Amino acid sequence: MKARFEIMSDLSPRYADIAFVSRLWEKAKGDEFAPPWNAIDLMQFPAPAIPRVCVVDVQHSPLDFTYRYWGTGITQMHNLDATKQSIKTVPPPHYAEVLFKQYELVFSSQEPMTYACQFEDDNGLERQYVVRRHPLSDDGLTVTDVLSMEEYGESREELRKLFKQFTP
Repeated sequence: MKARFEIMSDLSPRYADIAFVSRLWEKAKGDEFAPPWNAIDLMQFPAPAIPRVCVVDVQHSPLDFTYRYWGTGITQMHNLDATKQSIKTVPPPHYAEVLFKQYELVFSSQEPMTYACQFEDDNGLERQYVVRRHPLSDDGLTVTDVLSMEEYGESREELRKLFKQFTP
């Protein structure tokens, strides 16, 4: 296993912080497909959740995603701060490819998506988490940013069980 992800049905009820952020996103979007970035107030998020939030800006041509906000909890998981960097630069390269596919799916569908993610870092350590990526739109027509809320589970065993259900 180098890097992989599974598209999940909405796991929000199992993950309290994802559920909370998803409710705020739904309220902020109103009748639009996505709210603008300025409608999202991180100060409304539970304080323990903020370190596990990231926001990317979308560049349309060529398609790329650049981290605007990278929470400190994500820094701890990856041992780097990717603020102002393309997702293509997040090591290791096989993980960056998985990230790009996830963001590309949110960009093209214009819908929030939940993923179970698993990757091996440059030191050979296995990392697992669940993330819900929410599109944002400053122009009301296209996805201009993506807000992500990550959950690492109450224990590593919880996430291992989640991944076992996807193993053939």
